[in-house]
Amino acid sequence: MTRIIYISWALLAASVCFFGAVIYEAGVIQTSAAERASAVAAAEQQGDRTSYSQRIRAIVADTQNERDTLESFAHLDIVSTVQMLESTGKSAGVNAKVTNALPGAGGQDLPGGGKLQSVSFSLVADGSFQNLMHAVELYENLPLASKIGQFDIERGSGTADAKTPWHMTLVIRVTSIATGL
Repeated sequence: MTRIIYISWALLAASVCFFGAVIYEAGVIQTSAAERASAVAAAEQQGDRTSYSQRIRAIVADTQNERDTLESFAHLDIVSTVQMLESTGKSAGVNAKVTNALPGAGGQDLPGGGKLQSVSFSLVADGSFQNLMHAVELYENLPLASKIGQFDIERGSGTADAKTPWHMTLVIRVTSIATGL
């Protein structure tokens, strides 16, 4: 009988050792799987960062001309802005004159230096109703960061025939990087 007890104890010890080995291997497999999953996630993140960086570089390269054009319009001075406004009126067939330029309050400092500043230009124009409306349309579509703030139009003095000139008063706010504006 003692022999059966020894064999039973030996089998119990062997099964406990075997069970411990199985648990150890399961832990090793789980740790290995977690390390592989972490490595895969890190590789995917690196791939995402690389593709994001490549997309940003492509966008920067594709928009270089447009950014240069915007940059050239962003650094306009008052004189060139007044000339642009008056020549826009002439191209619409009206006699447009800038009568006033008032700087906007405050301004905003830009990270790369400079200051974002707005100036309100008051202008008057005389011409036919159709030409004045065409001028307003052109002012709305200037290649500047601009906004029409006030617009008044009235028939000039005289008779009410079609040849009587109309008079327009317009206030347009132009935003630019302050170098001279």
